[in-house]
Amino acid sequence: MGDDEGAILGYRASLALFKNNVLTLGNLATSYKALKQYKKAESAYKMIIELSPGNVRTYRQLADLYRIPELGKQDEIPSVLEKGLVHVPNEPDLLSYLAVYYQEKGNVEKAISYYEQLLKVAPQNQAAQQELNKLRLKE
Repeated sequence: MGDDEGAILGYRASLALFKNNVLTLGNLATSYKALKQYKKAESAYKMIIELSPGNVRTYRQLADLYRIPELGKQDEIPSVLEKGLVHVPNEPDLLSYLAVYYQEKGNVEKAISYYEQLLKVAPQNQAAQQELNKLRLKE
C-alpha cells in the first residue's frame, strides 16, 4: 500500500518466525528495491536463489537489479543468468534475457548463440526468430 518501510518491518518479523520463507524474502527484496536499498535487495535475492535454485523469476529480478547503474554490477548479469541455467537448463526466460543482454551490448556472436538455444526449446517464438534473422544479417 505504498508503505515499504512498514512492510519491511513486517517481513523481517515474519522471517524471524519463518526464516526461510521464499515468498516473504521476495517481498522484502521488492520493498528494499523500492526504497533504493539495493545492497539489501541483492542479499535477499541471493538468499532466495540459495534456498530455491530453480526459481527462475529470482534470477531475472537479480539481473534487473544489476542493471541499476548505482550498483555497478551490470557485468555480473550474465553470470547470474548462467547460474540459473545450471539449475534450470534450457529455461526460455533466461535464454531470452541473455540473448537480449548480449544484443544490447553489441556482442552479436553471443546473442546469436543464445537466440539459437532459445529457438531450440521455444521454436514458436517469432520475436526471437526475427531478432536472430536481424543479427545474422550483421555478421
